[in-house]
Amino acid sequence: MTIKFKVPAIVLALSCVSFSTALNASTVCRNALFIAFIISFFDIFLNRRNLKTDSVFYFSLTSAFLALGLILHAKFFHSIVMFSVDENYYYVAIRILMASVIIYYLAQQKEYISKNGFLFSKILILVGFLYVSVQGILIHYQNPGVRLEIKTVATTVAYVYAIQAFAAIYVTSTLKTKFSFLLNVLVILLGFYVLLLTETRSVILTYPILVFVFLAQSKLINRNIILLMVAIIAITFFINHKPFYNAFERIVSTSSEIKDYNANNGNTSLGARFSLWKAGLYAFAKHPMGQSADQRYIEIKNYIDQYEHKNPEALRAIDFHMHNEFIDSLSLRGIWGALLLASFFFSLAYIFIKNNESIAGVILLLTPNFIYGLTDTLFIDLRCAIVLMLGVPVYLLIKRQA
Repeated sequence: MTIKFKVPAIVLALSCVSFSTALNASTVCRNALFIAFIISFFDIFLNRRNLKTDSVFYFSLTSAFLALGLILHAKFFHSIVMFSVDENYYYVAIRILMASVIIYYLAQQKEYISKNGFLFSKILILVGFLYVSVQGILIHYQNPGVRLEIKTVATTVAYVYAIQAFAAIYVTSTLKTKFSFLLNVLVILLGFYVLLLTETRSVILTYPILVFVFLAQSKLINRNIILLMVAIIAITFFINHKPFYNAFERIVSTSSEIKDYNANNGNTSLGARFSLWKAGLYAFAKHPMGQSADQRYIEIKNYIDQYEHKNPEALRAIDFHMHNEFIDSLSLRGIWGALLLASFFFSLAYIFIKNNESIAGVILLLTPNFIYGLTDTLFIDLRCAIVLMLGVPVYLLIKRQA
């Protein structure tokens, strides 16, 4: 009986390990997720008579439908040339399916997780965050002239790391020690500094806003926290101002990139996105019920060649996705794909809002993923999908009152 009570805590710990290593240790991440899924699946089967069909069940079901939609699309709209697009979505779908089982299992068995079990999972998240942060800083100082990359491109690093940083911020807010105030400030600022190294505009701009909203909503913000943050930022800027300058320069360049696009010079990061969004909607209008990645490539290339002045930056990106989650889904899987994606986000919002103590999940998990999805496609990347899914039990189970 004692062993049975420890099983949910083991699954939670494994999911936290997978969540924390998604960016920098893919083998550990995959194995921890797989083991957690196997344990969850068999324990659900053994206790199937006691299962509930609550809001978390319907979220897991919606997640499973989204995953099945990704798999079935590749089956019925198979690609020959762009087969890697189908492969990426297939592997993402498998992770979503496994994570949906884990989420439901943990929600059903949460009363069997002790305070020590929760504390251990909190430590795993904080240690994982600290490790990847130090790793990122070391990589930057070895390659100071380039945007930070940790086994993937800088933008993906920013998206994944931001979600890990938000989880670490939330976890520190649940700790009741005399050092929790200082730890919270250090985690917030460490996260911001590493994100500056990625020079990813959407993340850098939204990170402080979301942190402020969370602190205000949780009644954690006061004058001392603000003064300490300002002091640490000032000291860090004095020691090494280059990351601040580079990030600020990219943010300022936003307006000039928009002007360049309006002047028919879209060969910029933003210009490519504008071209891809238009081309993606055009492809959806041509095939509202979906199409293969091969066919989409042809439609989008023709559109960009004809209407977007053969935008070279956009043409370099059309192999995989449209730099917008919903437009990408519309252009590839059609109306039903977008409906499945919308249902997923609505059901995620519902389980957090229904559980008032989990409103932090809306602020620190749902909102940033939704915002990042406006300028990029997250579900095509394993790392982004894993931290989104495995972030759910962090906010559902770990309470600030604990």
